[in-house]
Amino acid sequence: TANTLLSLRIGHVALSCLREGSAALSGKAGAKVRRQAMLDAISQRRPEVAYYLMREKIRTFRDNHAIGVFEEAQYQSAAGEFCELRAWVLAHLLWDPDADTDTLVRDFISGYYGAAAPCIQAYFDLSQSLVREDTHFGIYCKEDDPIFSDEFLAEATALLDRAREAAASPRERDEVDKVRLQILFLKTMRDKDGSLKDGTFAEFCSLVRKWDVEMQEGRNFTQFLEHNGFPVPAGNP
Repeated sequence: TANTLLSLRIGHVALSCLREGSAALSGKAGAKVRRQAMLDAISQRRPEVAYYLMREKIRTFRDNHAIGVFEEAQYQSAAGEFCELRAWVLAHLLWDPDADTDTLVRDFISGYYGAAAPCIQAYFDLSQSLVREDTHFGIYCKEDDPIFSDEFLAEATALLDRAREAAASPRERDEVDKVRLQILFLKTMRDKDGSLKDGTFAEFCSLVRKWDVEMQEGRNFTQFLEHNGFPVPAGNP
């Protein structure tokens, strides 16, 4: 709307664009921002590849006198892409926009994922390395985006397999599996035939059913599968 500055998390095409936006707001338009709220929308299942921008955006809002920031987060269901990490980091950044994002992320991962934390941290760092200053994409970073290369998928899969092996309890394995769902989703959507043959699709469906994950707004899982041309497993809701 006319009264909302929309900052889409998957649409944060580059840090330079955020800086340009901040510079624009510092002029005459800046006075109007005092009367505006800020909306930050989300991705759902694929890896989020630019956590480092969260602090920059919140600081931009603060520096331009925003009266509030609305972080949409993962409201549909459990097992969203690093949803617990995002909620924790955002809560700290909203309290202190000058806090260091990397420190917050490492603090959470080390405390939440237990024995699997080193491999989860390595996977997180790998996903963040995909975006650079000159990386551009629109509101949605689709599953077939070039940044999700075969090499990335292979390295990510290996790291998360090691994380699952390192998990010291059923809870830790469950939390690792929630992270693995990101890569299972990418592999399933990028190679339908291959995922049906190698068991990726079956494991993907199993984890989605386990946590009753909503894959897409307005569609249940059966409808999501049918819409994307996948077979519907027996007993699927």
